[in-house]
Amino acid sequence: MGVFVGRSEEQDRFRLVLSEAVSRPGDGPDEAFVVLVQGYGGMGKTTLLRRFADIAAGKLPGSSAGRFTVFQTDWERDRGLHAEEYVEFAGPAIWRILERVRAQLESSAASWSVVRRRRLKGFAAFQRLVTKLPELEAEATRLGLGKQVGRQPVTPEQIAAIVRAGGDIAGLAGVPAPVTGAANAIAGAGAHLATTLQAGRATQIDPTAYRALVDQVDALVTAFTDGLRTLAAREPVVMILDTCELLGGAGPWLRETMRRSGRRVVWVVGTRLEPELLAAEASEARRYEREIHEQRLRVITLHRFDDRTAAGYLERRLGTLPPGLDLDRVVALTQGVPLALHFMAKMLTDHVRTGRPLASLYEEVTPDGTVSTVVARMAERYLHHATYRDDYELHRDLPALYGLALIHVEQNLTGQSHDEQAISVTRDPDLLAALWDVPADQVAGRLRDLARRHDFVHSGNGTLHRDVRDAIRTFLLAPTRRAMVKALNQRAVDHLTHQLTTHRHTGIEGQLADAAWRTTTAALLWHTTWVDPPEGILLLRHLYAPAAVLQPAYARLLLGTAAYFTPYHSDGDRTLLTGLFDLNSSLPRRQTTEAAMNALADAPAPRPPLLHGPAEPYLHLLRAQSADALDLDLTDQVTELHRAGGTFPPLNHRLGDMLNNLGRFEEAEAAYRMAAQLAPDVAAAYGSLGYTLTNLGRFEEAKAAYGKSIELAPGNPRTHRWLGALLLFTGETDRARAALARAGDLPDAELLRWVLDRSTPKDTPSPHTPRTVLAALDAPPPSGGPRLPPFVMAEVYAIASAAQGDAAQAVLMLRSFTRSRRPHERFVRPLYDMLAHPEPIDGLKELIQVWQEIIADDPQAAGPWGAPPEG
Repeated sequence: MGVFVGRSEEQDRFRLVLSEAVSRPGDGPDEAFVVLVQGYGGMGKTTLLRRFADIAAGKLPGSSAGRFTVFQTDWERDRGLHAEEYVEFAGPAIWRILERVRAQLESSAASWSVVRRRRLKGFAAFQRLVTKLPELEAEATRLGLGKQVGRQPVTPEQIAAIVRAGGDIAGLAGVPAPVTGAANAIAGAGAHLATTLQAGRATQIDPTAYRALVDQVDALVTAFTDGLRTLAAREPVVMILDTCELLGGAGPWLRETMRRSGRRVVWVVGTRLEPELLAAEASEARRYEREIHEQRLRVITLHRFDDRTAAGYLERRLGTLPPGLDLDRVVALTQGVPLALHFMAKMLTDHVRTGRPLASLYEEVTPDGTVSTVVARMAERYLHHATYRDDYELHRDLPALYGLALIHVEQNLTGQSHDEQAISVTRDPDLLAALWDVPADQVAGRLRDLARRHDFVHSGNGTLHRDVRDAIRTFLLAPTRRAMVKALNQRAVDHLTHQLTTHRHTGIEGQLADAAWRTTTAALLWHTTWVDPPEGILLLRHLYAPAAVLQPAYARLLLGTAAYFTPYHSDGDRTLLTGLFDLNSSLPRRQTTEAAMNALADAPAPRPPLLHGPAEPYLHLLRAQSADALDLDLTDQVTELHRAGGTFPPLNHRLGDMLNNLGRFEEAEAAYRMAAQLAPDVAAAYGSLGYTLTNLGRFEEAKAAYGKSIELAPGNPRTHRWLGALLLFTGETDRARAALARAGDLPDAELLRWVLDRSTPKDTPSPHTPRTVLAALDAPPPSGGPRLPPFVMAEVYAIASAAQGDAAQAVLMLRSFTRSRRPHERFVRPLYDMLAHPEPIDGLKELIQVWQEIIADDPQAAGPWGAPPEG
C-alpha cells in the first residue's frame, strides 16, 4: 500500500467542500453536504474514500488539520454480516442502517477522551427508539408490509392517494420495480403462506395505522439526525459510506437523513456504477440530483487514468520502468483501470525479478473493454502466473487469498476506523483461522500483511475487492483447482459442524428464527458443496422446505448457493434446482416443480440431522403454498394443510380461507379461531371469523368478531362492509348506515347503501343510485385490493342494471356466471326482500328464479336466511 497517484482534482473538490462546511453559514439550506463518488468497480473508489478520510482527519499536507471527526462504514462488510437482508437487492430497512451507523460511531469513539465521548449522548433519544425495533418490525409485518415501510418516506398526499386511487403500497414504499414485480409474481404463484396472508392484509390496509408506522420511522430518523447535529456542533463531522449501491430501496430515507443532518456534516457516499446505469434516469446520481439541494450536492464520477497518470502509477510502483517496457501497450491492455494497473505492476515486478521476457504480458486481456471484465481478466492472468510459478511473490499468498475469497458471504471481517491498521474478525474469528489452518490470534496480523502487499485487499476491513474475489472463485471452480482447496473447505466444514453443536433450540421454528443458526448453516452448505457437490445438494434438500415456509429469504440464499456449483451437479440435481427456482417464477412448470417436491420428500437427513424435528409438515405447507405450480385445487390444498398440522398462524388462516371457499364453515371457524388464538393482534383472523359465523347463522357472535377486527384495524373498509351488511339484514339500520359509511368505495358496499336508502326514503335525494353502483364496479379496486369475486361482481351488476330498467341483460349476466359461484357465495334473502320495497325493481322475479335454480342444484346455497319463497 502507500501508493496514491492521480485524482488531484477530486481531492481539491473534496477540500473545497470541507472548507464550505466550516465556513460561516451563507446561502443555501441548513442541510448536510453530500459528496457522491461513483465509478465502476476497480476504479479506486474505496482507495479515494480512504484518501478523503485522511484529508478530513488532517493526516495529509494541505488537509483540514484535524478539524473534522471522521467515521467510515462499508456496506459490503455489512452484507457479509447480514446477507439475508440483501437477498432481494433492497438492503436493510432504514432503522437498521442508522443503528449500524450509530454503532460504528460508538466503536470508532472508543479511543476518545471521556469528555469527548459525551458528545455521543445526543443519540440517547435515538437509542431509546431503537429499542422498539422489534415492535416496529412486528407492526410492519402486521400491516402486511414487511420491511417495505423502511425504504422510502411517504407523504400525507401519497397516503391519501392510496385511499382514493388504490396506489400500490409496495411501490410507494420504495421497493424497486423489478423486485416488486417479482414479489407479485411469487404471490400469484402461491408462494410463502405468511407473505400471502400479509399481502392480503396489505390490500385492506388501514391508512391511519400505516401513517402512524411511517411517523415512527420519521421520528427515528429525526432522533438520529438530532444526535448527529449535537455531535457536529463542536467539531464538524464527515460520514463516509462505501458500496452504498447495496442499500437499494433505503436510498430515499437515507437521503432524507442526509438532508436533516445540518450543514456541519459532510456525507461521502461511494457507489458502484454499471454501464447501463450511467445516464439512466433511475441512477443514483439522478436520484441525488432530484432530492439533495443543488448547493449541497457534489457528484464525483471516477474515470480511468489517462496515459500520463497510468505511467506515473507504474513508476511509483516499480521505482523505475524496466528497460524494453512497451508502456503504451501496457496502458492499452489495462485501459487505465487502477486495479488492473496494480495487477500489471505486480506481474512486471515478478517478470523483471525472475528474468522472464516482458512480451509475454502483452497478450490481449478482453475484447469488450468493460472495466469489471478488465479487472477480472487481469486478476485471472495474475492467478494463473502465481499458481504455476512458485517464484512469484503472490505464490506464497495464494492459500491466504483463497481462504479470504472462499469465506462464506455471511461470514465477514470488520475493521475499526479509528485505527486503519487494526483489523479484527468479529463474527466468527475461528472460521478464517480454520480456512487458513493457523491459530486464531494470527489472523489479524496476516490480514494486515496482505493489505500492505495487495491493493485488492482493503486495509480498513481485510476484505477482497468484489471483482477479485469473484475472479478467484471462478478460477478455483475448475476441477483440478477445486481439488486444491478441498482440504481448506473441509476444515471450514468441520469447524461449522462443531459450531452447530453449541446452538440450543427446542424445535425447527426456533432454529429458523435464529439468525446465527441460519448464518452457520448457510456457510456450511457453501463449504460442503465446495468439498462435495452431491453432499451439498443433500444438505439443501434437508433444509429447504422449512426454510421456504418460515424464512423465504434464507431459502433463496440456500438455493442460490447451491446453484453456484451447477456445472458439478448431476442431471437429477440440476432438475431439482430448476424446479425450486420454478416455484418462485410467474410461469412455473408442473413437471419440474413436482419433481423437485418429490426430491425434497425423499431427502435423507444428514448424520447427525441439522433440523431439530421432522421436516415433513413443512413439505406439506410448501406444497399447499405452491398450489398453482402443482395444479392443486382447493380440496387438495386443504388436504395438504391438514397433513401439515402444527400451530403456525398464517397456516390456520389460509386453511380457514380454503375451507370457507369450499363451504365447510364449521371447519373454517375452527381454523380461524386457532389463527386468532395464536395471533390475537391480527385483525384479519377476526374479520374472516365473523364472515364464517354469518354463514353459520350465528349473527351475534359474528358482530362481536367484526367488532374485534375493527378494534385492531379500524380503517379496513371490507370489515365495515361485512358488519354493515349483517346489521342491515338483522334490522339495525342506523348502525348499518354508520358502518357502511366507513366501507369506502367497495362496489358491494355502494349497492347496500343504495338499497338502504331506497328502502328507507328521506326528504332529500340519496347520493347512492344504481348508476353510482355501476360506477363503483368500473373503478379501480379500492386501496389497491383485488376486485370482487366474479359471481359477486355479476350479482351486483345484475341488481344495479335491473334497477336501471335493463332486466333482460341483468338476468343474462347473473345466469352466465352461476358456474363461477363458490360455495360460500350464498343467497341473501333479506337483500332481495328489501329490493321488493317500496316496489320491486324490474326483473326481481327473474333474478330470484336464477337463485332458485342454483339452490336446486346446491341446497346449501340457500344461506342462513333460507331460500326464496316459491312463486
